[in-house]
Amino acid sequence: MQLDGCIRPSFVQPLPGDRILLVRARNHGGVNAEVWTCDGHRERHGDLGDAIAHVLTTPAGTIWAGYFDEAMAGSGPQTHGLARFTAALEPDWLYPQRPAMPEIFDCYALNLAEETAWTCAYTPFHLVSVTADTPTDHGRAPYRGAHALLTNGVTGAFLSGYGPEYDLVTPFQTEAATVTAAGEQIRLVLPDGMEIRRARTFCRGPELHVIIGETWYRTDLELLGDTRRQR
Repeated sequence: MQLDGCIRPSFVQPLPGDRILLVRARNHGGVNAEVWTCDGHRERHGDLGDAIAHVLTTPAGTIWAGYFDEAMAGSGPQTHGLARFTAALEPDWLYPQRPAMPEIFDCYALNLAEETAWTCAYTPFHLVSVTADTPTDHGRAPYRGAHALLTNGVTGAFLSGYGPEYDLVTPFQTEAATVTAAGEQIRLVLPDGMEIRRARTFCRGPELHVIIGETWYRTDLELLGDTRRQR
């Protein structure tokens, strides 16, 4: 499919009806989101805010955006750190800016398990889930600094960290108001045992996708669990 005149996207996500969403990370008062049909027609465009770190869509077609710290200097949905939009690119839900929930200064990690969003953000590094319009604080994560997370809604893993811990995997499990470590930490490596360098990683529910150059690797929580049992 050729999209003539589309924005240069930082994120590409599917939408129902064989449509695709294109989003540019930076935006200073213009358009940075477009919805295109499968026949190459631009259906609509809009503004999802500036300083976008993550964009994920759900099977129902809702759009989640997580923002990095420069968003705090702007206005609108981006200042909440986490926002949900409709398929029409309109704000639908904003992360509550109140003391009852941990603040989001930089949305380090964002994932979706079906229609539930999961995030772990700088600086509190609490694991937070959002189902419908209700956020739940599961408490402080057993590892601070993870830049991605996998989850099936019950168990999961925090991925990556600062400096030499860039390939660290920390398994966890969740309950209503707690999140705890669920096994020893491991290193994420390529199938041949080599280090993962200069990779792009994407999390979708329990699945991890790693792209290095033109090679696409996939693993999931079950396979990571098998690796832990073998150690």
